[in-house]
Amino acid sequence: MPRSWGYKSPQIYTPYKMVRRSRLEIIAEILRTALEGSSKTNLVYSTNINFKVLDENLDLLVERGFIKTIGKRLYTTDSGLEFLRIYDKMRGLIDLERIRVK
Repeated sequence: MPRSWGYKSPQIYTPYKMVRRSRLEIIAEILRTALEGSSKTNLVYSTNINFKVLDENLDLLVERGFIKTIGKRLYTTDSGLEFLRIYDKMRGLIDLERIRVK
């Protein structure tokens, strides 16, 4: 049986295939990276996405009030932090269900 490399943010790597992240996973990573403030370049490198994908998601996050810009830095707002809490809670519930099914 091949050895799995396990979860490695931002994607799950296995010897045979790479699993794509959902848009929600990408958004959560952007919000986590911007908690302390981040530049767009840092977000691209930290979340392993390109500038086009970042810009598409930033438009949504700014429109919804999850990210704010101060100067050239991006910060997660209180609403963005609430999104992360709910997202993490949902992921925890899903992971618990997965454990029970096995």
